[in-house]
Amino acid sequence: MAIRDSSIFAPAPLCVSRFDKKAATVELVCIGHHTQVYKIDGVSAFVWQQLNGKNSVGQIVAKVLEEFEVTPARAKRDIRSVLDRLLSIDVIQERQA
Repeated sequence: MAIRDSSIFAPAPLCVSRFDKKAATVELVCIGHHTQVYKIDGVSAFVWQQLNGKNSVGQIVAKVLEEFEVTPARAKRDIRSVLDRLLSIDVIQERQA
């Protein structure tokens, strides 16, 4: 799947998450054929919080640039890497704009 700046993603329907402010981590529980639990932190946790089915990848890049000291090229690369990983484990899905 090609991830574009205009792409919009949201959590998969049977995925719930809990943000731990103190640890700055997100715990994901995905219910399906096998229940899976994932824990993400850092930029990945920040990106997860932006995946609301409304924010485009371009908007998420802008938010990462506001929150972290990183170049635009690095932010785009890191976000695409996070999205690729989340897509590979079926915890997010693309939404139509």
